[in-house]
Amino acid sequence: RTRSTFATSTMAQLVELEKVHVRPTTIMHWQLRDLVSCGTRPGTVYCTYEDQTLAYDTARGTSERVQQLGYEPTCMNVGHGYVASGGANSQLDVSDLRDGQRLFHADICDNENNSVTFGKSPNGEVVLLVTNNDEKVRIYSVPRMKRLHTIVCPVPINYAALSPDGTHLVCVGDSPDTYLFRVGDTCTRVGTFRECEDAGMSCCWNPHGSKFAAASQDGTLCVWEFNEGTAHLVAKFKTEKEACRAVKWSSAPIDLLLYTEHRDRFHVVDGRTFDISQTITLPHNSHISGACFDKEGTRIYVGMEDGIVEYRINSAIIRGFPSGSII
Repeated sequence: RTRSTFATSTMAQLVELEKVHVRPTTIMHWQLRDLVSCGTRPGTVYCTYEDQTLAYDTARGTSERVQQLGYEPTCMNVGHGYVASGGANSQLDVSDLRDGQRLFHADICDNENNSVTFGKSPNGEVVLLVTNNDEKVRIYSVPRMKRLHTIVCPVPINYAALSPDGTHLVCVGDSPDTYLFRVGDTCTRVGTFRECEDAGMSCCWNPHGSKFAAASQDGTLCVWEFNEGTAHLVAKFKTEKEACRAVKWSSAPIDLLLYTEHRDRFHVVDGRTFDISQTITLPHNSHISGACFDKEGTRIYVGMEDGIVEYRINSAIIRGFPSGSII
């Protein structure tokens, strides 16, 4: 059961500009734009600059190097106390943010790494998902860095995300399809969905594991409701002209969905009813290097080539969402 029509939504002031931080970020690949991430430290944003991963303190305006890579990363992510970065020649670096220990530093194949994302398995073990142009998704245990699974896909994969309970994985790549896998002792594809006309660039799950979203090169954002291993389309959005690059879901109970365009603009949507949204234009024209919600659900950070923009989430408006949204 699918609904292919595009959603209509009421515009609202869901976020407000707080500050523009003079913290340049670097974009290595023209399509891969997931290079800004938030960890558990309040007010700290992780970003890439040249061949480094930096922890930027938004209160002090200072940067701390957490990874010296020796290459400009194509992807970077922070989760569960770890940071991972990947490169165009299959380089993968993983470090423990608590003590700075480098856990892994190697080339994992002979092709480009497109994304790195963290999750947890059903037994609570932290895992790292790495997608690559060799049409594979590799899943590693962290901090052991033992490879647990290698998922072979039909096309080069640009992004993968694990469900909050660790039982399912969604991924997108160089086709209009979104792939759903069940993850267990083996990984089995249980669904293939097509609602766009170009390559998929990013995907994510909501904090409850009841929905997943995928963003496409043609500017389409699709959301599916997930139940007992099956999914059906519940919302579909389209940008005016730019490609979608990254999609992120906030933590509960805020439940906002964010997706970025190639440059200048990003969008925030009520992630429960999808009928309230806001389109935000950056303070000045710029390519977007990535975006993230902070763990407290109070801020959004958007990376630009010459700075990081901080937005405050308007919790008063969100608390007034209609029935079916936040109470």
